[in-house]
Amino acid sequence: MEGRPRTPTQPYFCIDHYTHHGVYFMPDIEYGIFVWDREKEHRNRDRHGFLFTDAVQAFDDPFRLILFDRRHSDREIRFFCIGAVDESVITVRFTLREDKIRIIGAGCWRKWRQVYEEKKNLR
Repeated sequence: MEGRPRTPTQPYFCIDHYTHHGVYFMPDIEYGIFVWDREKEHRNRDRHGFLFTDAVQAFDDPFRLILFDRRHSDREIRFFCIGAVDESVITVRFTLREDKIRIIGAGCWRKWRQVYEEKKNLR
């Protein structure tokens, strides 16, 4: 696909070389060292109730856990960050690309909350 990048708030137009149709793309959101897909963030909010701008706070938790995501690492190496955000313990799925942390998804799961609480109590 061709096209020149714009500022993060502006869509840009590209020609898809497979379909030969013009399409508009919204660039990724960059937030400090974090980056994510704008549309994926909205789907994540609808499905799990978290925006990625809130989810990145899990990385600031001094008791956070970073775990390897064996199940989803077949095409690229992925990780979980499990940490507290406000009153919730959330799990953030992410990968490292170039010099950024790319957020893939975030939500609350009982299994990871239990792991977090157990590890936190051992410290």
